[in-house]
Amino acid sequence: MLLNSYGQPTILKDDETNASSLEWRDAPMILCHKDSIFERYFPKYWKGTLYSSEAIINSVIQSNDQVPWTVPYKSIPLLPSEVFNITLKDGNKIKLTMIPLFENMMFIIEDEYVKSIVTDNLTPKDLYHLTHQKIVRDRINEGIDVLYINDAAYQELEKNDKNPSKFLLRSIAHTVQPAFIKGYFNNPLPQSLLDCCSTHN
Repeated sequence: MLLNSYGQPTILKDDETNASSLEWRDAPMILCHKDSIFERYFPKYWKGTLYSSEAIINSVIQSNDQVPWTVPYKSIPLLPSEVFNITLKDGNKIKLTMIPLFENMMFIIEDEYVKSIVTDNLTPKDLYHLTHQKIVRDRINEGIDVLYINDAAYQELEKNDKNPSKFLLRSIAHTVQPAFIKGYFNNPLPQSLLDCCSTHN
């Protein structure tokens, strides 16, 4: 997914990938799993910087002839649980931390005011590993402002086993207890999920 000028993760729709969309052309990209590049829309002339694990980046490089963009880009492999400072296009600064789970990655994004957890695909084993990460427990204890989730499970579409189930989404929301939950596809979220937010307690 791409980060906007405020460091908020965004999954684009097909009509937002136009090359004239300068906001996304140079936007940083984070990948939670190696197949994301084949499952999401990206600008054809994207030329920003890719941040992820070394294994995921190497997988993307090996698939360079299949990626949806056509111009050179930069990539920076992140070390697990280490904070990486990024200056965004408008001068906003964020701290990016990659958290390896079992099958996928998760990211913590922090700026001066907001602390967010960014997820995409999740498995039950991912959730188990999440709760055993000290840095994640510490951030949760400090308080998470926003939990970003892949809310495709709430779309009336054909089931995709790669998307997290409603049960998994509720489990991670209950674990993190953020102030707010935001889904990438802007589907109406059920009250049972929203009740996991700290602002509802």
